[in-house]
Formats: sequence, structure tokens, C-alpha cells
Amino acid sequence: SGGSGGVRVVDVGSGSGLLSMMAARAGASRVFAIEQSKLLYDASLEVLKTNGYPTGQPNGNSVIHPINALSTDVTIADLGGERAHVLVSETLGVSVLDEAALAYMDDVKKRMMVGSGPESESRPESGSGSGPLDGLLQIVPARVRTYAALIRCRELKELTTIKHASGFDVSAINAIRDAGQPFLMRRMSKDWGFMLSEAEHTMVAGPFEIMEVDFYQHNATSFDASGVEGLVVKRRGPVLEELGSA
Repeated sequence: SGGSGGVRVVDVGSGSGLLSMMAARAGASRVFAIEQSKLLYDASLEVLKTNGYPTGQPNGNSVIHPINALSTDVTIADLGGERAHVLVSETLGVSVLDEAALAYMDDVKKRMMVGSGPESESRPESGSGSGPLDGLLQIVPARVRTYAALIRCRELKELTTIKHASGFDVSAINAIRDAGQPFLMRRMSKDWGFMLSEAEHTMVAGPFEIMEVDFYQHNATSFDASGVEGLVVKRRGPVLEELGSA
């Protein structure tokens, strides 16, 4: 806890409530779990109840206060009239930013968090011991790096190869397939039960760092999402892309 009011946490896109419960267990005095989906919100209430976290009003006795709304519609009043010290969020998609994490986190950071001064003043130095006790904003995750690699994978090739259709040989169309698009990888994982981590594959080139997102410094309008300008590939074959982040 920090100060007379303790440490206040905002969880953007709280989903099941897992990060909110982790924050409460770590000692937060108030956690505001913001979730836009009514389906997820209702389910999270049961998760919180199961784990011994009763919910209530922002100024009540409950540690975790769920809010069923889009974060851009939430105000300081919904937080009991006080700014929060810690911003946590897992609004990260397959390509990191495809769930608009920068836009949502930047909005909450500006309107509802402490440390409203210049970034150089509100950002704690790594390992300095700065935290909510010092009135400084803490963001989790602080930054994310995304990597890409060109791979060769027999199982993935077979899944995305077509040979015959209605008695015709259409195999020439395989020359222009693009099996590595993130949406296709996600579909194969969920619908077809294919997990690249479980398939044998070799790396043809990379991994290469595509981008680094710093949630203290970057926002949706100023961030440059351009990545690697060119890759050197030494073998022929279809391009299958593996995306990952750390």
C-alpha cells in the first residue's frame, strides 16, 4: 500500500479478472476491473466470487470493483473520484497492437492515472525502486518487443496445400499461397488444432525484431509501426511466417 489511500490499480480489458486478482493479492487497496464484454464481465463476477473477492462500489469495502464498460467511457467518478497508480492490461493480440492496446492504455493513462506531467517525470527508472509510494505511474507491461522469422514446416505446408478440386489439378495455385498471415495462424490454432510450437520446423531466416512498443512513451498517433525493411532468404519455397512477442 502507498499513502493513506493505498495503491489503486486499473485493469483495462480485465476479462476473467485474473490480473485484477493478482493485483489484489499483491496488496492493492482498490482494483478497478474494466471489461466491455457483458459476457466476460458476468463470467468474471463468478470467478471473483469463487476466489473470495466480493465486488462492490468504488468507495466500499471490496478490493476489486468490476466495471462493465469500454475504458474510454469510464471516468474518474467511476474510480471513486481519485486517480490510480498502476495500470495493467492484457489487451494484446497476435500482432501485439491489433486489439488497439496503445489507444486504450494511452487514454486511461491521460485521464485516470497519476503522473500527469511529462513522461520523463512520470516514468520510474528501471530498478530505481520508484513506485506508487512516490506518486509515479506504473504500467504493466511496460514494453513489448515483437519478432518475426521465416520458417520451413512440413505439417503447415500440408495444411495449406491444395492439389485437386472437383477432378481438376489446381496445384499451380500453391505458388501464391500465404500461409503465414496472423489471422490464418490463429484460425489453425483454434479450429484445426494445429500448434506450430508442437510441429517440427526449421528457421530459414531470423528471428528479426519487428518493433518495440513502450507503453510509457508511445501513443496510437505517434507510434511508428514499420518493421524490418528486408530479409535475406537463401532457400526457395513458400513463405510461412511465425510471429512472436516477448
